[in-house]
Amino acid sequence: MLLSQGDCLGRYEVVAPLGAGGMGEVYRARDTELDREVAVKVLPEEVAGDPKRLERFTREAKAVARLSHPNILEIWDFGTEDGVTYAVTELLEGQTLRRRIPATGLAWQKVVRMGARIADGLGAAHGKGIVHRDLKPENIFITSDGRVKVLDFGLARVQEQGSPDEETHSVTPAGTEAGTILGTVAYMSPEQVTGGEADHRSDIFSLGCVLYEMVSGRRPFQADTEVEVMAAILLEEPPQLSSTGAALPVDLEQTIHRCLEKTPEARFQSAADLAFALRSIGTGSAVPMARPTGEIRRGQTRTRWWLAAAAAAVVATVAAVVWLQRGERESPPTELDLDPRRLVVAAFDNRTGDPSLDTVGVMAADLIVQRFTETGAAEAVPMEGGQAEGGSLVLPFARQRGAALVLSGASYLDGETLRLQARLVDAAIGDLIYAFEPVTAARGEASDAIDVLRERVVAAVAAHVNSPLIDISLVRPPASYEAFQAYERAEEMFGSGNPEAIEHYRRALELDPDFQWGRISLVYGHLMLEERERAEREISTLLELMGRMTPFEQRKVHYLRTWLLDRDLPGALSEVRALVGLAPHMGGLRSDLGCRAMGLNRPAEAIAAFEPVVHSLYPSHYQTDWWPLWYITAACHMLGDYERGLEYANLGLERHPGVANFFWQKARALAALGRIQEVEAVVDEFLRVQTSGWSAGLLMSRTAIELREHGFRKASDEMAARCLEWYESHPSLISEGGWDSQSFGYGLWMVGRWEELEDHVVRLIESEPSDRDLVGWLAVVAAMNGDAGRAKKIVANLPPSDDPDAPAWEMYWKASVAAHLGDKDRAVAILAEAFSKGLQYDQVVLQPEEFEPLWDFPPYQEMMRPKG
Repeated sequence: MLLSQGDCLGRYEVVAPLGAGGMGEVYRARDTELDREVAVKVLPEEVAGDPKRLERFTREAKAVARLSHPNILEIWDFGTEDGVTYAVTELLEGQTLRRRIPATGLAWQKVVRMGARIADGLGAAHGKGIVHRDLKPENIFITSDGRVKVLDFGLARVQEQGSPDEETHSVTPAGTEAGTILGTVAYMSPEQVTGGEADHRSDIFSLGCVLYEMVSGRRPFQADTEVEVMAAILLEEPPQLSSTGAALPVDLEQTIHRCLEKTPEARFQSAADLAFALRSIGTGSAVPMARPTGEIRRGQTRTRWWLAAAAAAVVATVAAVVWLQRGERESPPTELDLDPRRLVVAAFDNRTGDPSLDTVGVMAADLIVQRFTETGAAEAVPMEGGQAEGGSLVLPFARQRGAALVLSGASYLDGETLRLQARLVDAAIGDLIYAFEPVTAARGEASDAIDVLRERVVAAVAAHVNSPLIDISLVRPPASYEAFQAYERAEEMFGSGNPEAIEHYRRALELDPDFQWGRISLVYGHLMLEERERAEREISTLLELMGRMTPFEQRKVHYLRTWLLDRDLPGALSEVRALVGLAPHMGGLRSDLGCRAMGLNRPAEAIAAFEPVVHSLYPSHYQTDWWPLWYITAACHMLGDYERGLEYANLGLERHPGVANFFWQKARALAALGRIQEVEAVVDEFLRVQTSGWSAGLLMSRTAIELREHGFRKASDEMAARCLEWYESHPSLISEGGWDSQSFGYGLWMVGRWEELEDHVVRLIESEPSDRDLVGWLAVVAAMNGDAGRAKKIVANLPPSDDPDAPAWEMYWKASVAAHLGDKDRAVAILAEAFSKGLQYDQVVLQPEEFEPLWDFPPYQEMMRPKG
């Protein structure tokens, strides 16, 4: 159905047509209620008129609508009006990626940046169980302001055979039967070509095809006919990118070719890992480049007729599979059909050789199921009649019941000692997840062994299905459900910053002293409360217990020692990189990696680490908090990517509207971009809402400094004056010490009220004489006033401190004094020494005011230039 200007669908008034394709017509429209422009897609009659297809489309549209990610096209509404079914999305201005790729390909730096954002969008969808299955340049949109959006998520699942000039083909409605060929032929994965199940790794293959084309301007699999292309996807390796003449780093070439591996297991196993790999490319001081050969070679060469014959055989095979499966009543459930919190518990095999002990296995299964029912840790389904034929029927039974997990076991006799062993298995693929330590008891006291085993089983399964921070394949789970509950409660409180988390960590350790991951988490609990000495004592305890840990736990303790005890920040970064390589799915490790990278001036690496956490693919300690998102905004600022920082600041305000830090990040991004009126609007909005963590004066002070750093002196002075006016109407904050007292002082500095500034700092020191930072600041104020002798004397006599970081901060203040006294070379040299003693780069970048005289000094600029 074609619509004209002025036609209405619900509250949406058509403005103009935008285009048409296999999934219907698309129009620019106006939302008459919200007074904004939108895009309206009208579904073809053959889709809207088929109840099953319409129901599937609606379900998938709702699934995509629940996604909130800056790299996915947002679906806002869905409806039917006078028999016309339509979907409403955000309206994008720009071009598809297809129109942005030149014949010679894009610069590799753009490919890395854009590819990582495409992978971010895919990863967010995969985390919700949504697989695109038709990723291609036409379904990737580059907005006029440079943002990347993935289009038509899930919509390709309902496409059928289109017109001959359309690129998207499918044999049957997607998502219904195995054997379906779905997708655009040139970007299909091998499993799509053969009609197999296309999971998230199929999207990674398709993205590899897109990346290949972005770099080289050519598709990886080219032939005269689609049949030959399909055969090439199955049978040939794509030409090495270096042989196409494309200039790109070796790491990028390897990354793309890994995406194009024939078997899903050989590819990246998650889009987040691919995004991380892409963002890591080119972050070092030297970038090894692939050497172009100018000669295009295929990995395997076959004659055209042979390829055609092979592909024809493949297509015929797929058609046969589809035809056969149409006769079946029901396809076996896929992995996505299985409930991750449901497990089948099979009666334990009797391998004692004594039939009188047959009841032990049945009793073990029954009591384990009963314990799951009592705790609600997971839904346990008993399997009657044992495992049958050595367990050959238990996996099909579990799949039939929709259970993702299977618990099975066996009993053995060693003399008069009964031994029970159990194992947890992935029902979808049959792989072992966890093998439990054997539990023993006297032959006549089987119930004692069962009691111990069932607690271990319930606790381990609870950790596996409920705690994203415990991977039981790497970490020893707690030995009792009560211990797990204490740990889980601690994690919940940690995420919200509640100091009571410490008590619950300790309770978990009282219940299970061998739960070393709980003690490792306790270290972070103390750090959250700024109890560094207690954290270090726990690390010392952990070092004594290394022999009772898994290898992964040992590696984690080694990292903590390197970071907190040895103060070796580069070494700690290397250690946590290795940990993330071992367990990229553990969000807490990614948060650590991001923090260590920020401290060493590697903001791009920090963003790559934090983004999967922010988009909830890899939950961390901060899952319910705002820290990872805040770190990303700060890292974008360090990189000078202010537009992206603004995008994430807005996302932070959307998710955490009461957190003041995101107002600051938005204001500083706008300040850096010179959008002064919008900066003022942010401050005005802040004054109207209730926030946590900051005062309005603090926001004004920090914003004024940001404006000053970027050369907007008049706007900075006006904001500083507004800051002082606000503080003078809130006098109690000025004298309390802390951030507000400091911010008031910076306001005095920016407007040139030097004597008042010095008096203010002196009063603060009188109330806190041991505060080294206040004394250091006083030395800087003396240097600002030109009193070199007094400044040097003050900074040379900072109050003593047992803090291991004190030497670094002493260098910090000495460097600041030297900078304000005009000795810029010495200031840079001292600051470099401070960094070598453990001062973190982000602490200087986020508080640049102490080094204003160095802002335009090339050696300082070079030292502060991001390394990654």
